[in-house]
Amino acid sequence: MLRHIINYIPAKIVPGMVNFLALAIYARILTDAEYGRYSIVIASTSMVQTIFFAWIRMGLERYLQHYKTKGQLEIFLTNVRINFILVSIIVSVLWLTIVSMLPLSLELKESLFIGLPLAIIQSYYEQTLSTYRAELNSKRYSYLSIFRSLLIFPFSLFFIYILRFNEQGILLGIILGNLFPLLISVLVGQKYKLNLSCIDMGINRNLLYYGAPLTITFLLSFIISTSDRFIIQYILGVEAVGIYSIAYDLVTQVLTMIFMIINLAAYPIIIKEIESKPLSEVKERINQYGLISFGVMFPSVTGFIMLSPFIAELILGDTSNNEVKVSILKWIAFSTLIMGIKSYFVDFSYQLGKKTYLQIWSSLVAALSNIILNFLLIPKYKVMGAVYATVFSYILGLIISIVIGQKVFSLKIDIKEITKIIFASVILIFSLYITPFDSVNLLNFVINILIGILAYSVVVIYLNIGNIRGIFNRDIFNFIKNN
Repeated sequence: MLRHIINYIPAKIVPGMVNFLALAIYARILTDAEYGRYSIVIASTSMVQTIFFAWIRMGLERYLQHYKTKGQLEIFLTNVRINFILVSIIVSVLWLTIVSMLPLSLELKESLFIGLPLAIIQSYYEQTLSTYRAELNSKRYSYLSIFRSLLIFPFSLFFIYILRFNEQGILLGIILGNLFPLLISVLVGQKYKLNLSCIDMGINRNLLYYGAPLTITFLLSFIISTSDRFIIQYILGVEAVGIYSIAYDLVTQVLTMIFMIINLAAYPIIIKEIESKPLSEVKERINQYGLISFGVMFPSVTGFIMLSPFIAELILGDTSNNEVKVSILKWIAFSTLIMGIKSYFVDFSYQLGKKTYLQIWSSLVAALSNIILNFLLIPKYKVMGAVYATVFSYILGLIISIVIGQKVFSLKIDIKEITKIIFASVILIFSLYITPFDSVNLLNFVINILIGILAYSVVVIYLNIGNIRGIFNRDIFNFIKNN
């Protein structure tokens, strides 16, 4: 697993650093209204990708190894691509019709029309990455991710600075940044031709039955994380969306990037082992994955919360509404931890137990509570009302998911080791609390990050959490030997 984790690290770290830099620049060159429109378009495209395309991608990840073992990989991938084409046609008709009919400003409509090709191209890009992930081809996944991230930012700056576009320049930059890696991937890696005679309703049924419940779950999770922007626009206006979204996006992009590195490597390995190894060994692998995940999640979130004043001023730039943005950063970082525990560990129960439809209930309750709380809290607490609604909804969803999920596929994790991780995170908090480098500047920010990493790492190694010393020595040796 370590080999794949190491391969996936640059696939997330490099795009994460580029997005971090881009977000800092966008926060300075776009007005709150422009960033608000950009956020609405991104939210809309994400919703379309979730509703219409996610089931194909999730089914692909789950069944590729299965059909490869049966010698039906070409037929399987053909059906996956046919489904994607049909869905793209449906999405195009619906998108153009709905956007044309909505009573929106001309600027927002123009940006939403650009969102259609963005949604389709980005969906196919994600599907391509899912293919590499399911094939355990972590290196190609990494190359494609890095290439894409290095293209989007300069393309976006070209449209903004040279051609004087507003938020539409970023959207066009994302389209081109996705398109070029896809073209290269198709030309270099395309192995199977599109053959309509290979349509297999059994394969499509498996894709749909497995992916559809997950699509509904993702949609409900999307409602929790994104519907607040539409409600804020309705109650407070598009500028408030910009204030809320810039802080929210910064937190989720950075922390989710970190959380996903472990999941990207572990999930396809666990799926492959389910097909070939005893359940006891699979559960031990899941326990190992859980410890690594929690060992990364807890310090990342605690460090982010402690350094949020630095992040708000240095990255977001504009000091207006700075106190509000710091509060958003702290609370959304905590809610992202809750979301990460649910999405990247607890929800494994439903996927491994092949009862993904039961996963809907926790997300449904959380989504409904989020919408209700948004309407109740935003008029009183402004954008912080949306933050409080998000935190409560994620906690509620996690509790329900644990209760139901343990009955589907029982996940075990070493509580003693988790306690050690929490203790190490407390030491991290203490080390940042007593540090004398508290003036907000870039040098102190970097020093504090290094202090936090050092303090946490020393405790982890000293307590030998998850047998880190033995695993490190063994897997690093194997990685060096094999590479």
